[in-house]
Amino acid sequence: MLRSLFSVFALTAFALGISATSSAQVTGCTNPIACNYNASATVDNGFCQIPVYYVDSQSTLKYDCDFTEYVTPLDQACALSVINADPFCANNMWDTACEDAYNDCCPSGGSWYIPNTLLNTVDYTPMVFACEAPENYTTIQSEYALAFAVVYNDCFYSNWYIGCAELYNEAIFGCANPGYWIPVTADGNSTVIQGCVYPGGAYTLADADCINEVFADDPFCLTTAWDNVCQASYSQCVAGCPDAVWYLPVPVAPAGTQPVFACDAPANLYFLPEAGCFELLAELGYDLCFSGGWTTDCNIAYDACVSDCGGFNLSFQVPLPGVAPDNVVIPSCDEIDGYAELEYFYVYGAYLEDPSCYFSWDQACWEIAAEQFGCDNIGWHITNADVPEAPQFNCDVENATLVPSACFGEVVANDPFCLDNVWDQYCQDALEECVNGCTYPFACNYSPNAVNEDQTCEFPGCTDPTALNYLAYAGCDDGTCVFDAGQSCTGDLNSDGVVNVTDLTTFLSVFGTSCND
Repeated sequence: MLRSLFSVFALTAFALGISATSSAQVTGCTNPIACNYNASATVDNGFCQIPVYYVDSQSTLKYDCDFTEYVTPLDQACALSVINADPFCANNMWDTACEDAYNDCCPSGGSWYIPNTLLNTVDYTPMVFACEAPENYTTIQSEYALAFAVVYNDCFYSNWYIGCAELYNEAIFGCANPGYWIPVTADGNSTVIQGCVYPGGAYTLADADCINEVFADDPFCLTTAWDNVCQASYSQCVAGCPDAVWYLPVPVAPAGTQPVFACDAPANLYFLPEAGCFELLAELGYDLCFSGGWTTDCNIAYDACVSDCGGFNLSFQVPLPGVAPDNVVIPSCDEIDGYAELEYFYVYGAYLEDPSCYFSWDQACWEIAAEQFGCDNIGWHITNADVPEAPQFNCDVENATLVPSACFGEVVANDPFCLDNVWDQYCQDALEECVNGCTYPFACNYSPNAVNEDQTCEFPGCTDPTALNYLAYAGCDDGTCVFDAGQSCTGDLNSDGVVNVTDLTTFLSVFGTSCND
C-alpha cells in the first residue's frame, strides 16, 4: 500500500516537473545566537529564544536561556557597559561594586516592557527589560510580571505575540480584548483608560478601528493625555470631520436613544448640550448616562445643571398660551415674562403623554400637566365681579370665565393693557369679536380663533353684476365670472381665454366703425 502511494506521488511529481527528492522547507529559529537555534531551519518561526543577562540566586551574572533560577533581569545595554568596564563582574561574583556600577547606568533598576499590540504592526516582538520604555512599549504591571513569566515563559523570553497579549489582558483586565475609554471632552488633563467595563466618570468607549488609527499616528494620545489634537484625529475617523461633538437625546426621543458623536445633529431627536453640563453628569454620579444608559433621569440631571437652581431643585419656565414669546419650555428658576414656573415632574409627565409638548407647549399640554395636580379648567380667566380685575392664568377661579387662549392672545397682542391691568369693556369687546365669528374655513370672513358661530359667514362667488353667473350674496370674488357663452372675461375678443395683443389688434381693426352700419 505504501509502495503504491509512493509510486503515485513520484509519477505526479514527474508530471509536474518537480523533483521527488527535493528537500521541504524547515521552520525553526534561524538566529545563530539564540538558545534554540536550528541550523537546519530555512524559515524563521518567530520564536527564537535569545539569551539575556541576569543575576541568579548565587549572585552570579549569567548570560543564557535558563531562567529556572531567575532572580533579577538586567538592562542588557547597562549590563554590557558594566562588564566592559569591569570584567570581574562577568567572570566572578556580581558584588556591590558591580551593582553600584549598574545602578549608575540604570538608576531605576529597569522594568519589564511589553509591546503595545495596538501600536505594533509586528505580531512577534520580544519583551524587553530596560531602564526606560522603548518606543511603542508599555510597562507590565510589576505584581503580574514574575507570575506571568513563570506561567507564560515563552511570552517573556521568546517573543511576545497576540496570544501573549490576550493572556496578559485576561490576567490584568479580566478579558482578552479590553476596550479603550476616551474622555467625553478633550481637556488635555484626562488620560485614556483601557478596560473591559465602564471605568466611571466622563468617559465613553472608543471605536476600536479609529482609536487604533489615532494611537498609531500619535502615541502621545495613549501614553500621556487626550487633548484636542487627539480628539480631532478621532473625530475625523469616526464622523468624517475634525470638529464633531456630542449630541444628547431630547426627553421625548424613543426609549433606548443614546448620545451620538457627530458633525451635525441627527434629525430632531438630539440637541447640542451646553458647555459643562454634559461632563457634570459624571460628577453628579450619573456615570451610566455615558455607557449606553441614557434615561429620563439623565435628562433631569442635565436640566438641573442648565437651570442652575442649586442641587436638584429643578423647575421649568413654561410658556403661557397666547402670551409667551416662544412655545418651548425653558429649564430655569428665574422668572421670565410670559412664562409660569412648573416643577419638573409635571413637565416630564406631559412629555410622556404627548411628546409634541417638548417641541411646542400649548394649551393642551397645560391641561395634561394640570391633570397631574388635580386642576380643572386651567387657562386664562376673566373675573365676573362688579369691580374689574386683571386676568388670571390658573385653575378654576371663583366667579370667573375661562376664555380661549388663542383669542386672549389676540386681544393682548393688540392691546397689551388688557394683560397686566383691569379687564375693561374695550378688552371684553375685542374678546367677544374674536370669540364670536364665522367658523367655516371656506368662508371669506373665516375667523380661525372663533369659538361661537355668529351666522355672519360670507361665501365666495362672482361679484361682477355684468357677469352671467353674478351672485348677489357673494362675500368675495372667486374669479369665476362668465360674461357670455364661451367668454369668461371682459376684453377676450377672440374667446381664447386670454386678454392679449391679439385682442388689441382685433379691437383696433374695427375702431371707429359705426355699429349701425
